[in-house]
Amino acid sequence: MTEKKTRVLIVDDDPSLCRTLALILARKGHEVVTVEGGMQAVAAARQQPFDLILIDVLMPGQSGLDTLRELQAADPQARMVMMTGYAVAGLVAEAVGLGVDGVLYKPFDVEVVLNTLMSPDVLRLYQGYLQTVWDRIVPVVGDRTAQAVFSRAVQICTKEGAPLLAGVVVTESGISLESLRGQVNLDQSDELRRQLQALLAQIFDILGLLAGNILTDPLIERLSDRLKRTGGTPWTQPS
Repeated sequence: MTEKKTRVLIVDDDPSLCRTLALILARKGHEVVTVEGGMQAVAAARQQPFDLILIDVLMPGQSGLDTLRELQAADPQARMVMMTGYAVAGLVAEAVGLGVDGVLYKPFDVEVVLNTLMSPDVLRLYQGYLQTVWDRIVPVVGDRTAQAVFSRAVQICTKEGAPLLAGVVVTESGISLESLRGQVNLDQSDELRRQLQALLAQIFDILGLLAGNILTDPLIERLSDRLKRTGGTPWTQPS
């Protein structure tokens, strides 16, 4: 079976990294474009659509986050992955809030990274999204109410067609999807993604009824708006 060709845009001010990633991806039959700055990346995305865009968090000139925002507007169907070699937890959290599809930490094993990019770890990705929402609402409603919201959302989803979520663990310190790792087969990843999207949407619905002002938090508002605008699939390309 022929591997599906992927159009990839690499945005990094490190020309060596760009060359290395581009060479390996090209050898695997993918189409690759490399640029060394955010403005160049946006211009490239306006000229042609990409399946996957890799963006360095810290770049001279236009930042990685500003580049991410503009790329989401220019090429909304592309998967976006941030790359960083520094401890920038705040920037990474904001990127997650913007709906980025993943974060890569340099230095990384290129072959392992390629496998991750072409078949993203759904559990790890959505763990980040859900934890971001948790961290933003706890200071407003408290950990017990947050636990009740998440638990109720899991309960509703499992009753309404999301049986894979039955093993999700919610405590007063957060939500964990790791219990699902050994229970979900690789061929169920698309269905798991759909069910996790439904869980996130349900959490937003409950928060809207409980304390609608929480949805005006900048990070949550962006996640919620992206969810609504894309018909329930905020971070993946439509099938």
